Amino acid sequence: MNPVARHARFYAAQVGLAGVTGVALLVFAVAFAVSAVRPLQQEVKLLKARADRLQTAAASTRERSADARSGNAAALEAFPRRFPRFEEASQLVLMLHESAKRNGIVLDTGEYTVTPDAEARLVRYQVRFPVKGGYVPLRRFVADAMTQVPTMMLDEVTVRRASIAAGEVEARLQFTMLFADGS
Repeated sequence: MNPVARHARFYAAQVGLAGVTGVALLVFAVAFAVSAVRPLQQEVKLLKARADRLQTAAASTRERSADARSGNAAALEAFPRRFPRFEEASQLVLMLHESAKRNGIVLDTGEYTVTPDAEARLVRYQVRFPVKGGYVPLRRFVADAMTQVPTMMLDEVTVRRASIAAGEVEARLQFTMLFADGS
């Protein structure tokens, strides 16, 4: 008989059936702990570490979002200061007239409308001109005017030619210039 089996029988006779059952349960518990509980404990550690990283990332995102909101508020506060003051409007209209003259365009009497935009803290200054001249000089005038006054938008252009043979066109231009609200 095998010496290990002989020792096992000897100790089994010494401890009895209850002892053998206890030892078997002890061996089963150790095997179960090694095969099932340990891997789960490792997984729990990994999940806790991941949860900590996600919480840190979420806190960082909240901080960046709060910083961005405060940065956006500052940018919105500074936005109107990027525009010229309304007191400069007459100079800019004069620049429009000079640009028209340089490009061979005749500006007739214009219509001027001032509309404050309290929410944006800007003043909209609409200028409508009936214009006479050649089509190409008209395009040059519009391009030159938009370059001269970067805070100006071309809202509307209506072009009419009396006949195909006519060298001049009649046009109606509407520009809007934006100014910082001085109030």
